[in-house]
Amino acid sequence: MSDTDTSPEAVERLCKAIDIISKMTWPESDYLAKVKEQWPTVCGISWEDLPKLVSALKTERDTYKARAAPKVKPLVWEIFRDGYRALSCIGEYKARKEVNPTGSKHFVYNFGQYNNFTQIGYFETLEAAKAAAQADYERRILEALE
Repeated sequence: MSDTDTSPEAVERLCKAIDIISKMTWPESDYLAKVKEQWPTVCGISWEDLPKLVSALKTERDTYKARAAPKVKPLVWEIFRDGYRALSCIGEYKARKEVNPTGSKHFVYNFGQYNNFTQIGYFETLEAAKAAAQADYERRILEALE
């Protein structure tokens, strides 16, 4: 069938439906007996194998999602002048310690190109500044994708 929806959302809906059906504990009746009897013919899988099918479908869905989601490479930081920098295809990130006029110390990360930098944020630690720079970098890259 060419119009079969195989999107992760459709697989998720199918998994939920099969999971619910396989866990049903209806009172034994002729109807349930007929459903269980016809299930392999209609669906190509035994009633007892439904939990295995759900598990397999969920694994396949997760594998598909992992392949479908683009991953952005981490910034590579190097020591540079009075702090650190990470060069990227969209510009340069810098992180360094500053002291405010009030005397408090903090870390700032800047983004820009060709000596035209903008201060983006202030952070308690160098690690927090680098993490914020990474998040900004990923956001900029992913925004450009469809």
